[in-house]
Amino acid sequence: MTTELTVSITLASDDPRETTRFEDRLRDWLDHQPGVAGMAIADRGNDAATETIWRAARKATFGPALKNPFAP
Repeated sequence: MTTELTVSITLASDDPRETTRFEDRLRDWLDHQPGVAGMAIADRGNDAATETIWRAARKATFGPALKNPFAP
């Protein structure tokens, strides 16, 4: 069974480094959870989550990054 969970977290902080540390720790923790198959973290109004999901779907469909056809 697969379940998609969408979570919104509002973090009040005057220090952008604190926010970045929180996001990094959350991402690291989620990466180490056995049931988590994928995730996307983005700022509100940012297309980073969409881009992350798109890249994961492309990789699942076509495999790892395509080779440069012009490389020697």
